Amino acid sequence: MIELIGVTKYFDKLCAVDNVNLCIEEGDLFALLGPNGAGKSTILNMITGLLEPTCGRIMISRKKLKLNKKNALRSIGVVFENPSFYNYLSGKENILLLAKLKGYYDRKAIGRLLDIVSLSQRSNDLVRKYSLGMKQRLALACALIADPDILILDEPTNGLDPEGIHTILNLLDGFSKQKRKTIVISSHQVYDVESICNKIAIINEGIILRDGKLDELLQDDTLSCLITTNDPEKCKNFLTEKPWVKDFKFINRKKSLKEFYIETIKKVK
Repeated sequence: MIELIGVTKYFDKLCAVDNVNLCIEEGDLFALLGPNGAGKSTILNMITGLLEPTCGRIMISRKKLKLNKKNALRSIGVVFENPSFYNYLSGKENILLLAKLKGYYDRKAIGRLLDIVSLSQRSNDLVRKYSLGMKQRLALACALIADPDILILDEPTNGLDPEGIHTILNLLDGFSKQKRKTIVISSHQVYDVESICNKIAIINEGIILRDGKLDELLQDDTLSCLITTNDPEKCKNFLTEKPWVKDFKFINRKKSLKEFYIETIKKVK
């Protein structure tokens, strides 16, 4: 459904995303996990066409996004972090306005969406009276207006209390299992997504460190470590000679400071 092939993004001389390869299949509930500034939002912005990759290809439904952007984006619903609304309008008026702009004006369908996200009872209240959790649910309803096959959500649980997090994650779990929608979430909270996601990718400083099916990664017999060194060549030679080193990657992001190695070490049995 979504494929990234050698995707790299530079902002001037800063490499925000470095040679990312990902395959997200139909029906996946996929999580991009990493700290703030890891490159998660940049990847989502490229998938949704808001940013152009410096190099590499993005495929949506086996078609190049760059050549089929208009058609590809019709199948994507997006919720970015801290969604904005017209606070002087009600929740229903906000979603109706967006539906008109998208050409999907249908009051009955809008009513069903508000039911799905449990906002029917508060749909006529002004958005300025909504809690953060209610705004996130309204944003989710807005993303579902055109019944897209793909949902992209950037930090959908950020700032929510435990009850709000539980509500949002349950909704996403239902969309994935019952509606067979492909969902991509970014988060820096592992515990928020591990209960519902079937695939994850761990990203740091623009590089994908690990990715795959969650159950397989949990059963993996490897240990990942981060090494900081002042002598990268000597460290590389050391790691190459050790039989217990399964794989390692060289990261040279902070040239003014030190070089970093990511290594994956096989556990001794």
